[in-house]
Amino acid sequence: MGTDIHMYVEKQNDDGSWSLVREVPAWKCSWCAGTGKNHLSPCYSCKGTGHTVSAYHDRNYDLFAMLANVRNGRGFAGCDTGDGFEPLAMPRGLPENLSKELAQKYNEDDENAPWLGDHSFSFASLTDVLMYNYDRTTAHRGVVDSAVYAEWVKNGRNGAPTDWSGGVSGKSVQAVSNERMDQLIEQGIASTALPSRRYDLTESRNGIRYVTTIQWTESYRNSAAEAWFNFLDACKKLGDPDRIRLVFGFDS
Repeated sequence: MGTDIHMYVEKQNDDGSWSLVREVPAWKCSWCAGTGKNHLSPCYSCKGTGHTVSAYHDRNYDLFAMLANVRNGRGFAGCDTGDGFEPLAMPRGLPENLSKELAQKYNEDDENAPWLGDHSFSFASLTDVLMYNYDRTTAHRGVVDSAVYAEWVKNGRNGAPTDWSGGVSGKSVQAVSNERMDQLIEQGIASTALPSRRYDLTESRNGIRYVTTIQWTESYRNSAAEAWFNFLDACKKLGDPDRIRLVFGFDS
């Protein structure tokens, strides 16, 4: 089961209270990379405009780990995805002075009622999020098949592979060490031809789909990805970052 973030932006009023920011200054839609299209259809998220005015909502487990220790170094069913991240904070719960718009109870009959998920509620000022150290690095681990592994080796065993998963199982799947995978590829047993369909495992000459676990190092910044920083740049336009805060929760 996947995990999603439910985030809202609040701005502090002159009297110290907080109000919900209904629309963030427009920022590039990450679902369509600003093109306004998904394949040949208008982008579902931005309705074909190429930008959005909503708060951040991408499913990025690395960022969830940074914000609130959610899915930190672990994926579905607890699979190992790396050393994890030093979180900005452990979940703080919802602020006591939550804006009245967010304080209202979630109404299942109203699709427009704000919902903050069902666990790991937290909040952070825009200043805190901007000052977080994104220049640190961490080790990621993932399972790849022979074709993706060969491509990763060709690229110097640096950076993230083009495709990977937390774990792979199946009757014809066999996990081997990196050294054994090198031998199988050299012997022409394990195929290095990428499958025609994404997510399909490469089948070897003997009908076995060989997989291996690899590790690579990546900065927090790269792991957070461009969409996060596009969103933060938009939030800066709202004013004093000490008086802007992000309130969020997660569902699983």
